[in-house]
Amino acid sequence: MALYRRGAIWWMRLSYQGRQIRKSTDVTDRKLAERIYFKLRGLVAEGTWCERPVVQQRQVKDLLERYLRDHSAPNKAAMTHRRDRSLAAHLLRAFGEVPLDQLRPARLAEYKASRRAQGAAPQTLNAELILLGHAYKLGMREWEWVTDNPVLRIAKEKVRNGIERWLTPEEEQRLLAVSPPWLQEIIVFALHTGMRRGEILNLHWSHVDLSRHTLTILEQKNDARDTLPVNDTAMEVLLARAAVRGEQHRGGVRQ
Repeated sequence: MALYRRGAIWWMRLSYQGRQIRKSTDVTDRKLAERIYFKLRGLVAEGTWCERPVVQQRQVKDLLERYLRDHSAPNKAAMTHRRDRSLAAHLLRAFGEVPLDQLRPARLAEYKASRRAQGAAPQTLNAELILLGHAYKLGMREWEWVTDNPVLRIAKEKVRNGIERWLTPEEEQRLLAVSPPWLQEIIVFALHTGMRRGEILNLHWSHVDLSRHTLTILEQKNDARDTLPVNDTAMEVLLARAAVRGEQHRGGVRQ
C-alpha cells in the first residue's frame, strides 16, 4: 500500500493521469488513513476524481495552527513555544480567515504599518513575520499546502541593537524601592550578571558553582554551554537563596 508517514501524519502516493500524486491524508491514525487512501483510489479508477489545488481549501489559521501543533510544540522549548503562540495570536487576528493562496505582500505591508501604529517593536514585528514565513516554508516543502511564500517578498524592520545607556545608581535604587522583595532579588541579579529574564528563571542549582563563583548557562541558540563568572553582589543573592534552600530541606520541604 502506498502509505507512508511524514512526522505523525500519514501521506498517500498514487498514479493519476500518468503521473505520481503525493497527498496528505491529514490524519495520524493509520486505519483512517487507509480508508481515505482506498476511497481516493476508487475515485481515480472511476474517473470521478478531479485534482484541486489544496490551497483553495485552507486558510492562514489552518497553517498557523498546524505549525504550532506539529512543529513548534514538539521541536521547541516550552518557553519558545509559548512565545510562538503569542506571536501567532497577532497574525491570526489579522489573517486568520484569509485563504493561503490569497495572502499578498501588499497585505503584509499593511499589517506592518498597523502593528507599528500599535507600538510593536521592530524585533517583535520581525519575529511575527519570521514565524509566518517559516510556517509557509513548511507548508510548501513538507505539507504541500501552498506553492508560494509571500513573506519572502517583505522587507524586515530595521533593528538597532546598540545599547543606549545603563541604569544610573539613582534609577536602580528607585526601581528597587518600588519592587516587592522577591522581584528585587531578580533585578539585582540581572543587573550584575547581564542575564535575561528567561535565563534567570530557568536557572537550577546544578548550574551554580558557589565555590568557584560561576554559573553555567545552558540552551543557548547555538546549543553551547557558557560559563559566567559571578561578582560579589550577585553572589550575595545566590548565597541568600542557598541559605533559604538549606532551611527548607532541613524542614522537610524540597525546593
